[in-house]
Amino acid sequence: MSVGVALFFFQQMAGINAVVYYSTAVFRSAGIESDVAASALVGASNVFGKKIVIFPHEIRCITLQFANVLI
Repeated sequence: MSVGVALFFFQQMAGINAVVYYSTAVFRSAGIESDVAASALVGASNVFGKKIVIFPHEIRCITLQFANVLI
């Protein structure tokens, strides 16, 4: 229960709800006509950001593996 309350609190304080709510208008003014693409982009970046915060060791390993492939 306390984890759920903490997540709710930090989401409200971070302002992610405002970003999600106004994302379609912001992307439309930037020239992207598809509301679905704008919402998908915001959702994907939200998930990716949470993965970095929650699983730093796994992300570091994946990043190092990707860099190893590039080299």
